[in-house]
Order: sequence, then C-alpha cells, then structure tokens
Amino acid sequence: MKRTFDLLGAACLLLLMSPFIAVLSIAVALLLGRPVFFRQERPGLHGKPFKIIKFRTMTDRRDRHGRLLPDADRLTGFGSFLRASSLDELPELINVLRGEMSLVGPRPLLMEYLPRYSPEQARRHQVIPGITGLAQVNGRNALDWENRFVLDVWYVDHRTFALDLKILCLTFYKIFTREGISAAGHATMPEFMGSQVLQSGGPLRTSGSRLPRLAARVAAIGILLELGTAAFVFVVDPYGINHHLEIPDFNAEKTHRLSIGTTAERSLRLWLTDYDTLILGGSRARVGLDPAGPSLARLKAYNAAVPHASMVELYDIGMFALAHGAPRRMIVNLDFSMFEADRTETQDFPESGFAGVPMPIVYARSLFSPESFIDALRTVHANSIGFRETDKEDGFHQIMLAHNYSYRQVSDQRLNRLMAEFSSPGSFDYDITRIGLLHDLLDRLTAAGVDVTLFISPIHARQMEALRAMGLLPVYDRWRVDLTYTVSQVNASKTATSEVKLWDFSGYNSVTMEDIPDPGDRHQTMRWYWSSARYTPALGELMLDRMLGQAYSGPSDFGISLTGSNLRSILDQQRKRRTIYVVLHPEEINRIWSRLLLFKFTKPNI
Repeated sequence: MKRTFDLLGAACLLLLMSPFIAVLSIAVALLLGRPVFFRQERPGLHGKPFKIIKFRTMTDRRDRHGRLLPDADRLTGFGSFLRASSLDELPELINVLRGEMSLVGPRPLLMEYLPRYSPEQARRHQVIPGITGLAQVNGRNALDWENRFVLDVWYVDHRTFALDLKILCLTFYKIFTREGISAAGHATMPEFMGSQVLQSGGPLRTSGSRLPRLAARVAAIGILLELGTAAFVFVVDPYGINHHLEIPDFNAEKTHRLSIGTTAERSLRLWLTDYDTLILGGSRARVGLDPAGPSLARLKAYNAAVPHASMVELYDIGMFALAHGAPRRMIVNLDFSMFEADRTETQDFPESGFAGVPMPIVYARSLFSPESFIDALRTVHANSIGFRETDKEDGFHQIMLAHNYSYRQVSDQRLNRLMAEFSSPGSFDYDITRIGLLHDLLDRLTAAGVDVTLFISPIHARQMEALRAMGLLPVYDRWRVDLTYTVSQVNASKTATSEVKLWDFSGYNSVTMEDIPDPGDRHQTMRWYWSSARYTPALGELMLDRMLGQAYSGPSDFGISLTGSNLRSILDQQRKRRTIYVVLHPEEINRIWSRLLLFKFTKPNI
C-alpha cells in the first residue's frame, strides 16, 4: 500500500507542480548557475547507493587555490529561501517514482556516514529513505544527531500508513513556519562523526494545532503562485490575445496560438475585437482565404474558419458574431460534408464561447490553466530558436510545403479519406435540418443588415468524380438546389434589410480541372490547389475578386452566381462539361474506380 501511495502521490505532485518546477528551474539557472539539479550519491534501502536529485542551492565559488568555499559562503539568499521552503527537495519526487525513495522515511544522509553508525543507528536503513520523516517534523536540522537517529529508528519500528499521513501534514506546517532550517552556527548541520546512541525514544511530538494558520498560508502561497504564472502568461501572450508587448526572439511569433484550441481562440478574438468582414467555414477556408490578401487588405477582416466544421458549428459561430459586434459583411465557405448528419462538433468546441461558455471563463482559462503556462514557455523557447508562426493573428493558417511535397500523394490521401467515410451504401446521411439552421442564421443576419456571401467550395473535378462513383452526385445536386431555394426565400423575406448571394465554384471548369502532377514528379506544381480537396490562397483571391465585384482576371467559366432561375441550366451545363473531363483524363477515372473497388471489397486501413 505504501508503494502505491508513493507512486500516486509523487505522480500527482509532479503533474500539479510542473509549471512551478519549470519556473524554479529557470530561476536556479539564472541565479545560481548550471547544472540546475544537484545530484549526489546517497545510501538507500540497506545502504545501497543511489543518486539523489535536488535543486542546487549553492554557487560554485572557490578560493584562490581552486577549492570550494565553505557551505555558508556559497549559500546565497535565494538558495537559503529554497532550503527554508524545502523547494529544493521537489526533484526528489523523481527518486520516489523510481522506487529509490519514499514520500516518508528517514532522510538519506551521506555515504561516508555509513561506517560511523552504531548497529542501532544503522537500523534506519531497514526502510526506504524519504523526502520527509519523523525527524523533519520534530526539529529538522535543529535536532542533534543522537535525537535524530532515535526518531529515525523509532519510525522504523512503529511505521504505519496513518503515521505517514500525519507526518506529511505536519511537514507542510513546518515548511510554512520555517522552523529548524539549520543547526546553530551552520548552514545546515555539522558533520556527523559518530556517537553513542541514546536508548530513549518516544512518539511523535506536535506543537499544538495551528491548522487554520497553516491553511491560510497554504492558500496565500497558492494564490501568489497562480497570480505569478498568470502574469507570466499575460506577458508572453502565447495565444496573441492581449497585444500589449511583443519582443522579437522572445514572444513576437505566436507559435502556439491555437494550442488553447482553435474554437476557443476564435471566440476570444471575436469577443475582444470588432471586425468589418468575417470569414466562416472549415479547413478549406482556413488555408485558402487570406484576410491580408489584396481583396481584403483594406478591410478589417478575420478568418474565423475552424477545421472540420459542421453546419451546427457555423450556426453557433454566426450567432456569436451577431451578439458580439456584428460585422458588416460575412463570407461563408460551404462544404457538402457540413450537412452530413453524423458530422459532429470539433474536439475543443464545447470549451469555447461559441458553445455558450461565459467568455470571462474562457479568458481566465487562457491565463490560469497549467496548459497556458506550458504554452507560454514553449512560445519563448520557439522564439529563441527562430521558429515562425503559421497561424496568423487574422486567423489565416499559412501552409509551408516540405521540399519533398507530393501533390499526387496528398490528393490520393484525401481521396482515400473520402472513400473510407462514404463509400458504403447509405453512409452519407444528408441532414435537411441543417439547411434549416442555415435558413435561420441567414434570416437573423439579414435582419441585422449583414451582407452575406455564400459560396460552394471549388473542389477539384477529381473529387466530383469520386462523389459520382460513390453514387452521391444526385445528393450533391439536391444540396445545391436546397441552398439556392433557401437563399431565394431569405432574400424574399420582409425582415431582410440586406441581401444574400450564393456562388458555386465547384463542378467542371478551367480551374477545377487543373492537372495533378504524376507520382514522383517533384518539379511540377499546382497553381490552384494544395491537393484535390484544398485550394490555395491564389484561388481564394480569384474567388474573392469574383464575389466582391473587384477586378477579376480569372477564367470566365469559373464561378457562377446561383439563382432559382438559372440553377437547372447550370446543372445541365456542368453535366455536359463532365464528359470533357472524362475524355481528357481517362487515367484519373480509372484510378478513382480502382480505389473505390478496393475500399468496397477489402476495406483497407488508411
């Protein structure tokens, strides 16, 4: 039972104290030098040597002959504080996890003391040494050696789990009362030279109940630690929320901006800042629509797209934006998969303001959580070694291609995922209620005077062929009909004070039929796509120019404004253009069907 308690206790303490241990490590390195940890051979169970780990508390000051100065001369004020508060003992929790020490037991002394013990005193090594012990709560270093060993041997003969718990509680009290830090006239204790053991011994002595004072001190120190770590996080600002201090090579690059969670970061941004233009969508919009690009650079725009978003999440994000300083314009990238019934919310969505969590709580988590402290440390480290952020302040995620990036390989991976998810009959469950959510959101936005531009993703023609091969193209066409009908209804509403526009960039056109480089071709690149499922910022600019009525220089067949009057003719036209793609790319069609047959009959792992 004792070993189990030691393991659980040490693991929990290390986890809870890890942020504080990290701060102490930095402080020790700066104030006392390196190495941060002091390692020394000490006798363990039955005198077997092990390496004890502590924070160093002394400098390496030497005299003119190169010899270390006495302990009292090398012990600094900061080192004295570490000893007085017992913070130098924290790394010994690692020894506990290794089984070399226990939380409670006689303290491990020096190896050279072993031959100086009397047989009775040597009995202290019949148990595993501890971080704290009976002697530590009955005088600590102020005890003489004889009484210290008497208490150690008494513990060996009377140890129980209840006694261990009592010693642990009294240890905290002794730490905060700062009793028995050192023997008179010594930095710690005089050297043990051997002595006659006293035969008297006794039970644990206590100095009265001062639990209320102890609790108050523990609470005060806990609060100070929390405030200190929160202040550090506030200064480093790992999520780029506060914008008060940015220092090159320290915290200017927010390399861990989204470690708090994409949706939590997005909700904080929309809560703290008002934007003129807001971008909503999923992964495609996040990497393809750049608020700093030419089309939006003059506007105060923010990309609030979140990876793997569903229509349910887009609705919540849109409603949140409406309640916290509605933008003048909203651009929404719609994907077919957002309307699938089994498309669930992203992992961190319930922790964000979009899910209804009060924003002061979300903000407090960004300052006070252990994760935020760790992210702050990681941000400082990443800046110091020259890392650059890929997630920008305006919400755009910049893709950096590796030197061996293969467009074909990544496109095949995207196709595999699509087929693994929807190749089985009935695996795609189109949820018409999500069209209802879009209808309600558009009604509310237009009633508030927000100009809304919806657009259907320009998925590559290869992906369209995969949908057709899986029997999903009729469902895809029905979805486009439902979108068009919904937009027509919203625009006809008497409550609308602004207009919704719907653009379709999918289908078969000069852009979506771009050639995908052959396998192994590292020289040919794609202008419009990262893969057959994700478009580049260059294509994003082309679409924004088209939708916002700016100078458009792209192909005339790319991008069509869908209305109730032209929808049928456009669908017919796209079916005809498909035949052109099939004729020009027979090898792509063969690859799609061979992969689909593989998934249907062998169900490979991807």
